[in-house]
Amino acid sequence: TKSPDKSRLYPLGPLRGSPPDVSLDEEADYFEYHSHLRLYLYREKGAYFEDLTAEEARSAFSKFVRQYNEGSIEEGYYDPKGPPAPALEQCKRTRHAWGFKTNEMDKKHLELLREGVRKQTEYSVSGQEASSAAAAHPRPGVAARPTSSLAASNAAASTTTGENRRKSKEEIMAGRVQNKRLREHVRTTHDELTGGRKEGHERQREKRQELATKIHGAARDREAGAVELDDAALYGDDGRSSFQNALARQKQRESKRKEQTAARLTELQQKEKDKQAAMLQMLGLTGLQPGQKITIAPRKDT
Repeated sequence: TKSPDKSRLYPLGPLRGSPPDVSLDEEADYFEYHSHLRLYLYREKGAYFEDLTAEEARSAFSKFVRQYNEGSIEEGYYDPKGPPAPALEQCKRTRHAWGFKTNEMDKKHLELLREGVRKQTEYSVSGQEASSAAAAHPRPGVAARPTSSLAASNAAASTTTGENRRKSKEEIMAGRVQNKRLREHVRTTHDELTGGRKEGHERQREKRQELATKIHGAARDREAGAVELDDAALYGDDGRSSFQNALARQKQRESKRKEQTAARLTELQQKEKDKQAAMLQMLGLTGLQPGQKITIAPRKDT
């Protein structure tokens, strides 16, 4: 693949000409310097990282590391902030150019977003460098601060959280002990008032007695003030005569029911006879006797 014309690409500065202070390692720095390798492949070889196999990518990174450690490539590769954003923008991920239609407003929004990401990245890197420099060179008369303020704050926060957690556990245990003592006090007071706790068979018998007292006591309350009546008051005389009277009333009811059934049957039979007579009269067979043959007069033709 033919490499692009560098005069038309974003400049990365002159060649360094001397080895860097910190050399790269082919294995340890492969993923961290991924963007450097992508830019190097595009500018030096005209190749795209996506078009390479894993072995080819590792081989290309080995060549890049060798030139980087020799100082034979541009200064832009050695910037602690990483390669310039415009140079990376020229190094597209694929050869295909998507045909999205964007107006000027969309382009401005994309450019602002890209610039914001770049500044945020530079700010994070500069903040880490400043913290490292302050830790390495403390001011006279001022105690050296931890290497990472974030780590110190995290440690302080974790310590405070641990203390709060231990404090909350202690409070919970104290509350449980207090509740247990209160329950024991209430149980002791109840035993003193009721004569002590009863267990087993004795307690079951006591419960049965309480239940029986409730049931029979309610029955006695309902019967309080009621007048007791004997059989004579209820039935009018002694029990034997009242039984005979009950039997007589039952026989009377049965006799009356039979009479009503017989009258109903007679009424239905009479209605059936009336229907048969009406039918014979309609057919002109009023004087027909049982078993008599019916004679039909011959038809008269006109």
